[in-house]
Amino acid sequence: MQYASSIIINSVDSNKSPNVAIEFIFLGIYLMGLVLMAYRYASNVLLIKSLINDNEVSDYQQVKRVLVKTAIYPFSFGRYIFVNKHDYTQGCIDDDIVAHEKAHINQHHTLDVMFIELVLIFYWFNPFLWLYRIALKANHEYTADNCIVRHRRHFADYCQKLLDYTNALTNPLLGSGFNYSLIKNRIIMIHRTKSSLIWFGHKLGIVIIVVFLAGMAFPLANIFLQHVSAQAQTSSSNVPKGWYKTGSHPASYDTGTSKMNGGMVAFLKSSEKQIEGFGTVMQMVSPDEYKGKRVKLSAKIKTEGVTRWCGLWFRVDGAGDKKLAFDNMQDRPIEGTTDWQQYEIVLDVSQESIAIAYGVLLSGTGAVWIDDVNFDVVNTNIPTTSIKMPQGIPKVPSNLDFEQ
Repeated sequence: MQYASSIIINSVDSNKSPNVAIEFIFLGIYLMGLVLMAYRYASNVLLIKSLINDNEVSDYQQVKRVLVKTAIYPFSFGRYIFVNKHDYTQGCIDDDIVAHEKAHINQHHTLDVMFIELVLIFYWFNPFLWLYRIALKANHEYTADNCIVRHRRHFADYCQKLLDYTNALTNPLLGSGFNYSLIKNRIIMIHRTKSSLIWFGHKLGIVIIVVFLAGMAFPLANIFLQHVSAQAQTSSSNVPKGWYKTGSHPASYDTGTSKMNGGMVAFLKSSEKQIEGFGTVMQMVSPDEYKGKRVKLSAKIKTEGVTRWCGLWFRVDGAGDKKLAFDNMQDRPIEGTTDWQQYEIVLDVSQESIAIAYGVLLSGTGAVWIDDVNFDVVNTNIPTTSIKMPQGIPKVPSNLDFEQ
């Protein structure tokens, strides 16, 4: 893979940072949503607690009644019914409205609401859960209405009472109360007779489907979060200190260190089933210690399931992106599964050099481990392994008749 010589160094910054950044952006968005939803939940709990602590509380038909000084709709939470003190003492709140809230308490609707709100903290991005939340609250209102009207023969007066409460006031999100955007549907539901059971069964079926889809989304969300977390970790903190992960597809590979041979070794492993490119773990250093000398790069390498090839690579760079010497072992590739073996590359480090770069590359899928990396100055009687590097452009045209 000789094209690696032209892109390995250039991709150190351009390939490494964007992949890490994108993964951290997704993780950051999720955590931001989680924090906002947790704040929303806690704020509503504290609001309800303050309403209980700051207002008059009394016993009322086996529940607690809270007479709130501020203007609110009647609503319930836990064993508490909250009503406006002025309206209640003046007889402006009908007994049926209070009985409606008591029905919410008897049917333990607060537990349902708190559960779905807790789930939304962690899965706020799931639209099916928001739809289920709407359906759940609507069903709460229908069942509470049914408790009031099931023994009545005339429903017009109760429907009128519902309409009397339609204005712009709002209640805490965790409370069970009048969902005024649903009053029209509630009135229609109240007037249904035999068909109401069919209608309710239809709605219940929709809710079941929504719950099923939401359940499917939970493991998908976990997979997504684990993937983001793993990618963020392997793309940054797990890269051995002083080394860089780069290549044509760096995000398709994991890297880190593991304990082998009585010490720590570095690894590079594919994280996808198919990869049309390569990854590498590399370093770039100053050539000053080696200028004018012949240098041998050696390392022990072990592989597993390499589908294309891998190998050591070593390059000497000159000014202006000029490649003075290069070898990536493509003419003697490491393939498949191999045990620990010693591999070597020998290059001349020219006086014109400005940097030397080296590492291990993996093309395609598989895994490679590297250990005992060494630089040694060797005698000039040891031949170099450098491939022939193009030196500028030809001065004159050649082989125009294609006979050579």
